[in-house]
Amino acid sequence: LMRGGGDRATFRPMERLRRRPHLPALRPFAVDLLLAVALTSVAQLEIWLALENREGVVVAAATLMAMSISWRRRAPLATASVTAGVLAAQSLLTDAADAPVAQFVAFFVAVYSVAAHCALRSALLGGALSFAAAWIATAREHGSGVADYAFVTALIAGAWLAGWALRGHRLRTSMLEQLADALEREREEKARAAVAEERARIARELHDIVAHNVSVMVVQAGGERRVLKEGGGRTREVLSTIEQAGRQALGEMGGSLRCCAKTMRGPTTSLLSLESRT
Repeated sequence: LMRGGGDRATFRPMERLRRRPHLPALRPFAVDLLLAVALTSVAQLEIWLALENREGVVVAAATLMAMSISWRRRAPLATASVTAGVLAAQSLLTDAADAPVAQFVAFFVAVYSVAAHCALRSALLGGALSFAAAWIATAREHGSGVADYAFVTALIAGAWLAGWALRGHRLRTSMLEQLADALEREREEKARAAVAEERARIARELHDIVAHNVSVMVVQAGGERRVLKEGGGRTREVLSTIEQAGRQALGEMGGSLRCCAKTMRGPTTSLLSLESRT
């Protein structure tokens, strides 16, 4: 069961578990569709196994309300409107007929979703439609009183406020993530700028050092060539070659440094005037 060497030991089942690839996450619509199918199935089972009243209106209303949950994130206001309208129509078309619990679960899920996934105006409209439908259903119940209205209102308000609170939390989390990404990009840009500036500084220092030594070599070679007496043809030719090579090297170094400074957007060296002095 264990495999180890020295001070290290691991359980093979845990090692196999870590190596197992992660399953792909389901899309939100797929999750909502599974929830809708589950609520529809539970509602139909409850209608045909537990309820005595199996009116066609109740069967159709339970199916429509439960299946509408599959669109609760794609079209939350439409989902809340459908559930509210179906509940109100069912209450008006039937005489306080029994309804499955899964149907009311779908109703409260729709209330929660319209607050969690809509802007304030749409969320308030969806909540108002839900309140109206619930009050109509309560009014159709025989012997309903103020306590019943208060209880239904509290349940709908609780579901709506829970969705709105989650929406606020999600928006704050998204804002903090965007701020963190912006700070990370700014930090990376500053780091790149610092590296570019350091490279430009090193390039300037190298140019200054090499240019100074080469310019001294060129000046000395040129001065020696000028004071050399006649008859030193070979030596004069060598000194002229050294002088020309040094001037060419200074020019190439200056061009390379200007190109490097332009690429890194850094300042060019201030000692490029050494070329003109030589």
